[in-house]
This record gives sequence, structure tokens and C-alpha cells, in this order.
Amino acid sequence: MELSEQGVAGADGAEERNDAAEAVAGIVGLVLTPMGWARVGRALDGLESGLRSGDPDVLNAAAGQLELVTPTRIRTRLGEEGEPAPPELLERANRLVHALRSEARDPGEDEPDGDDPH
Repeated sequence: MELSEQGVAGADGAEERNDAAEAVAGIVGLVLTPMGWARVGRALDGLESGLRSGDPDVLNAAAGQLELVTPTRIRTRLGEEGEPAPPELLERANRLVHALRSEARDPGEDEPDGDDPH
């Protein structure tokens, strides 16, 4: 998170929403245990709550939880099999990324022109 010249984060939370969107997008393609996917689901709950409330601190905390399940942070135990994300979790993640990125856009910023396949 970048700080302004006064040493405070942007008051509108746009950077927090962008960071959260990147964290959510980072779960695509992971292979985790069912317990790992449950942790991801709880983090998505927190992101949804933070998005509804507009509280950047809640978004930061939930994004931090997602970062803890990245491959460098969590490993399956020897002999324990991982699995890809359940489809309903991927759908939630997709909706969240779009919501977070649309909320993070500056009010004067143009809407995407439709060339993006996502």
C-alpha cells in the first residue's frame, strides 16, 4: 500500500480494493486441501463484507488471509492430496474481482471498451 505525502493511505480505499482483487485473482489455479479451500471461503466472506461496508481495513484483513493460502505459505502434508477450487468458490471469486475492480475505478475513468475477454 502506498502512502500519500502526509503518510496516510488513500481515503477512498481504491488501492485496498485493487490489492484485494489481486489477492482474489491469485487463488485461481491453486490446488489446496478441503481445509485450505474452507479458509479461502472464509476470506471471501470477509472481502464481501468489506466491500458491502466500504471499510478498507476489513478488505486488507481479508486479503491478508487470502495471501496466507498461497503456495509459498501453505503446503499439503505428505501423502495428503489437494484439489482444485470448487466451482462455486471460483464463481464467488470471479464476482468479487469484478466488483472490487469496478469499485476501485476512479469516477472519471472510462468504462472498459469490451476488448477484455474477462
